[in-house]
Amino acid sequence: MLLKRIADVLPAELAELIPELESVGIRTTESLIFTPPTYILSHIPLLQSVQLDALITSSLELTAPKALRDGQDERDEDDGSEESAWAGWGISGLDDVVAGWNGIGVMEIAGPKKVGKWIDTEGSFVPERAMRVLEYQGVKDVNRVLQRLVVIPCFKLDDVFEAIAQLSEVSARTRTSNLCHAELVSLTEEISELAYEHGMTAIIINSAVSSQPTNSQSSFNKMDIKPALGGAFTFCTDLTLLLQETGRIFGLMDANERERIRSEPGLRALVEVVRSRVCPSGKWTVFETDGAKLLDVIPPHEVDERTTRISAGLPTGPARPAIGSLAQTLAP
Repeated sequence: MLLKRIADVLPAELAELIPELESVGIRTTESLIFTPPTYILSHIPLLQSVQLDALITSSLELTAPKALRDGQDERDEDDGSEESAWAGWGISGLDDVVAGWNGIGVMEIAGPKKVGKWIDTEGSFVPERAMRVLEYQGVKDVNRVLQRLVVIPCFKLDDVFEAIAQLSEVSARTRTSNLCHAELVSLTEEISELAYEHGMTAIIINSAVSSQPTNSQSSFNKMDIKPALGGAFTFCTDLTLLLQETGRIFGLMDANERERIRSEPGLRALVEVVRSRVCPSGKWTVFETDGAKLLDVIPPHEVDERTTRISAGLPTGPARPAIGSLAQTLAP
């Protein structure tokens, strides 16, 4: 948590120390707690050891986690949680991947560039794109939804902390490892607290790094990437979806798909649950996106389609393969 966010509840003599700490790069309670005292005292000569100990103690008291009753939090007292129940993506293949999850918590979506992590595949947010998505989903009162949508550009961790502070007045509960990485973990815990308290879904978009020769958590031996940000971040989210282009996994890419990747926002990708504590891991599916909507890529029917159509007196064509060209496998 940013130190300046607790300044108002600190004793005046301790609050006056915050600008001095910020001048040497200590801006959060995590940095204060885990930075060696000798380093702080050597860089702030006027700071006394007794003052530093008092400030650390106050920071721990103000940011300590609240106890839960029988595994339940204060959200149980709010009967309105059903209104924000997880409704899924509206695509059966993707929804089946996280079947059993109630949608409350933090979901990590990781993957390299151009694999469909963002519905905004152009990398910039514009209200017109949001309107198209809502209209495609059949939302009647688009303006009402847009009024609840907030876009806050953040270029530093401090900016993200401030953004989270605008969304919730609840003090953050933090347990972190070390300095800058601890601040990132602390930020994720604030997001998690916000999600659980208000019964909502929080989605964190992450990049990917190389995992040679293969990712042991994946069901595919050609999956040679893993979520970035290191091992500590693994335990900050409730589930992790890892995305990769189908061509890199299955080795199949038709001319239509290659053309889409080169010239249009949209592509086909594999999504796999590589880590989860809310639904089974290892489940996967394939989806297609054009930048505004999601489409299923479905396998052939269990019952032979040709036989069914012949019995009904309908014309027949070649059987639809599980993996092939977009025209053969794509179905909305």
